[in-house]
Amino acid sequence: MESAADLFSDGSIAEDLQLDILLYDAMSITDEAIVALDTKEDEENPHCYTSIWDPNLNKLTLDFNEDCLIRELNHSGKIIITYSGGIDSPKAFPHKRGAKLRIDFDNYRVNDYNFFGTQYLENISESDTIDAKIYRLQQENIVMTNGSLSTQRNGEFTQTSNVADDTYIGLERKTWGESTGVTAKGEDYQVEVMENNALLHSYNCLTQNFLMPSQGEKILRYQGHTRQINFGTGECNHSFNVKQGVFSITVDFTDGELPSEEE
Repeated sequence: MESAADLFSDGSIAEDLQLDILLYDAMSITDEAIVALDTKEDEENPHCYTSIWDPNLNKLTLDFNEDCLIRELNHSGKIIITYSGGIDSPKAFPHKRGAKLRIDFDNYRVNDYNFFGTQYLENISESDTIDAKIYRLQQENIVMTNGSLSTQRNGEFTQTSNVADDTYIGLERKTWGESTGVTAKGEDYQVEVMENNALLHSYNCLTQNFLMPSQGEKILRYQGHTRQINFGTGECNHSFNVKQGVFSITVDFTDGELPSEEE
């Protein structure tokens, strides 16, 4: 193993990371749509999607226009969020213990990726009033396709956030748990994130269009190999370090692509 291409030619790291980026992007768009509900923000800063809240069905639908550019990514299709657990508004979800939401992707596309599957998020905090919230995040049959290639994931995670109000300014999310995936080549892999090295996503990085974790570590197991993917100590950038056995390399994911086998 003498180059990045040797370490990444199977695609498991790149595909799992791309899934993370698109899932975090979708969650962030949902956050921003909730903040804009019942405010003048849509009139003053119109979005390239239509946000529809149906109180009878407890359903929030985000319908993206063609070529809806958000954080330099083109979006189309719909994200549909259905709420339960005794809430009467999406803004109540982050604060109400027992509240649940279901996120479905309907003909959803980001750049060249089609996206399918369902996410569930449940507020499992011990109180409705504490600032630090705890959630259970489940991902079921999440599929990302690009032409004839398809990557799939199932996982269950614990997620914390420091939501103190309805603005999300200063929001930080930490996530840990386990997932299983299938690469575009049809090969299985497993990912584990430990609580003491949870993945960190911050509003600060989001405002700079950084969608990767800025801190934490994944342990990815694939074809008998164990790879440690470390995202650093909080800087908003696209680089991370990968270790496998005695090999270690720092990778820049700025263009969304890791070195390929041909390079």
